[in-house]
Amino acid sequence: MSPPCPTTTEVSTVTWDGPPPCEARDGVPGPWVDLARCELRVWLPEGVTCDAVGGRDLGLDAGRARCALEPLVVADRSAGAPPPAGQGWFYDDFTDDMPCPGAPSPNAIRLLPEPPLGTELALACAVPDAPAGGPNAACSGRACGADLTCDPLRERCSAPCTDDAACEAAGLTGWICDRRPRSEIDPRSRDADPHDFCVNPTCEG
Repeated sequence: MSPPCPTTTEVSTVTWDGPPPCEARDGVPGPWVDLARCELRVWLPEGVTCDAVGGRDLGLDAGRARCALEPLVVADRSAGAPPPAGQGWFYDDFTDDMPCPGAPSPNAIRLLPEPPLGTELALACAVPDAPAGGPNAACSGRACGADLTCDPLRERCSAPCTDDAACEAAGLTGWICDRRPRSEIDPRSRDADPHDFCVNPTCEG
């Protein structure tokens, strides 16, 4: 039986050159109801490290630091309440200077501290539907099971490969070796190296 396909909602990348325009608002996707399932990732300008935004270092992507930011705990969402303390991100639908008053919008995500100009932001909200540590299970900050490795691009448990036989040898029957350039899989990436991780073709379409 093929491992289940993960369900993930990605919000379009925003380049931080000042507050995002509220005219680009969209309805908030369902997984946002539980923001604990969401992770904000940023791609910083060259020469800037993850320390600048208090993020977890996910490695370099064509010379740019790629970081994961933790959600901040909001204790008071009453109108006019102050933003939460600490470094990270939160969904601002309550402060006096909220970005897009009165409209649920991906553009209402705020970072503390504000990132440098040219930073690219992407929010991923995932509903894990694979057994922990198993094939296709979310692995950002988590360990994968025996013979599996965390695919750093998709952040799902898989196995490295150079051909389909490596996927079969890792116990991933029916999976194929994805040798496409990483930039083709993730349009935010500039990395032309092959992905070289096994993927479930049913999930990847």
